[in-house]
Amino acid sequence: MIRFSTAATWRRSLPVPTWDRADLGPYGSYASAYVHGNPLTQVVAPFANVIRGYQRYVWLPGTVYGLILLAGLGGMVLAWRRLGGEALLPWTISFALIVIPAATATFDYRYVLVAVPFACLAAAMAFSPGTAGGALARRLTERLAGRRQRTAGAVEVAPVADKAAASAGGAGHDKRDLTADGP
Repeated sequence: MIRFSTAATWRRSLPVPTWDRADLGPYGSYASAYVHGNPLTQVVAPFANVIRGYQRYVWLPGTVYGLILLAGLGGMVLAWRRLGGEALLPWTISFALIVIPAATATFDYRYVLVAVPFACLAAAMAFSPGTAGGALARRLTERLAGRRQRTAGAVEVAPVADKAAASAGGAGHDKRDLTADGP
């Protein structure tokens, strides 16, 4: 692990390590032979400062990414009759972008950067209105709202149905959620 004592060391490129030195004709290291020139990176001050500041304060922990994946998977499990619904494709892409490189080579954070938007999209699609996850989320919020009303001392009153529907024996407009994959 490389540690830097001052911020000034970030303003210049890291030197080529001594183990990379080689006598390869016009090139003094394997890195310079690979790029056919100077292997050192160039730090461009205004852009590097913005990126450095962004990296210092903005990041996504791996556990949060895992929770996002689990949320998408949970919403797709509710839609098991439709094989996960529309959220299956972005969730599978996100999962594959993490698992395949880790299984074939090694884990690298550059794949997480691309996988996070797909996982967020899958979680949003799994719990959007009109899906089984959305119906579950709506029922949970209704239950929580009902508990808040009861704890506040309010009396819960059942809504009065349409008078014509009541006189016809309940044959009026039905507001029940009858989605195919809902509980």
